[in-house]
Amino acid sequence: MSTSNIVMSPELKSPWVTALRSGEYQQGKRNLCRGAFYCCLGVLCEVMEANRSVFDGNDEVIAFEGYIGHLHPRLAQEAGINDDALNQLMRMNDSQGKRFSEIADWIEANL
Repeated sequence: MSTSNIVMSPELKSPWVTALRSGEYQQGKRNLCRGAFYCCLGVLCEVMEANRSVFDGNDEVIAFEGYIGHLHPRLAQEAGINDDALNQLMRMNDSQGKRFSEIADWIEANL
């Protein structure tokens, strides 16, 4: 399935893109949230008001719905994001060095 087949609701996409561009979140890698640093999907978890918990006693690592390194499948389904799009978002954030503003542009164009 290609990312062009995805339609994210504007009610979720708009606040996510706004949050990514807001400067409120510092960008991090490989964890949804570690300390004050978020990946783009961690910002989505905040926008979706996902259940937050401290992971395994490490108060620096926050789990959302019990997941720390990737989006819980239920949240992905609720957001309307398929595996291809999730993988692309993780690559852009973690290995391609894209800034949140660039990721927001991609979300607007592709989701």
